[in-house]
Amino acid sequence: MLLTCTIKEKDDVSVTLSARTKLSNHLEPNQRRLGCSFASAIDRKVTQPGRDYSQSLRIWKIIAGLQPLFDPKIVNGENAKIGEIPYQVSLQYTEVSFHFCGGSILNNNYVITAAHCAEAIGAPSNVKVIAGTINLINPKSEHNVIKIIIHEEYDSLNSWINDIALLQVETPFIISKTVGFVPLPPKGFNVKVNDVAVVSGWGRLWQGGPTTVRLQRVNIFIADRTYCQYIYKQMNYNIYPTQICAYDSSIEKGSCHGDSGGPLTVGGKLIGLVSWANGCASTSYPTVYTSVIEYLDWITANTA
Repeated sequence: MLLTCTIKEKDDVSVTLSARTKLSNHLEPNQRRLGCSFASAIDRKVTQPGRDYSQSLRIWKIIAGLQPLFDPKIVNGENAKIGEIPYQVSLQYTEVSFHFCGGSILNNNYVITAAHCAEAIGAPSNVKVIAGTINLINPKSEHNVIKIIIHEEYDSLNSWINDIALLQVETPFIISKTVGFVPLPPKGFNVKVNDVAVVSGWGRLWQGGPTTVRLQRVNIFIADRTYCQYIYKQMNYNIYPTQICAYDSSIEKGSCHGDSGGPLTVGGKLIGLVSWANGCASTSYPTVYTSVIEYLDWITANTA
């Protein structure tokens, strides 16, 4: 199926972007389709003569399902309480204040998120970090980004392996009741099948459903790795040792479009980053998370 989108400016300058994609059974890292109006709103200037079209191309790849799109909300979750998840942040496009991904505060200067979120940002000036709030209508702490660090071996064409990134903020985070650092697990931290995990974010409430301005959280369970590998192998996707799966096989609960990059915690410790899945909160297909435990040395080396 060939999708085309024309972004038209008031001075009749336009650019048409197109891509061939299968939408019927496409496996996407928390993606959804967007209209041309959104692509235009993200960066209207890039359609003018002599401008760099790279940002529009990135957005169109998202629209066409060629790279992760970020607009998920937690499915069948509940409103998070003030100060309950003080490390949760919203990543937003600077010009339009549009939430597209989640992340977690690591320390005074860094946020951890998914590489596929960071990849779509482009320049650091294109994104801002919103912290200290559970309601996006009332942002408390806004931070510009000065550096983006994407894992050097991230590969979106290979089951989104090494889907991890760091954002360095210009103004340090200040600890308060609503702003805090996410605890990292120690090396060798044992995560077992059926351990209760918490995932949170501002993504969609269900597949194709509305987004939310209130931070959501939900309890799910760590999935059996063998089952996760088997079910995704049928779709020609791999589950690597650096990835972990979680879901609820009894009811549709979990992450959806827009939750990408957000935290998965067990016992209050960050063990995963929302990465990709077949659909939203499926009872058959677990969501795949980047296993933070496998990247502790990388995190330390890049935040020192």
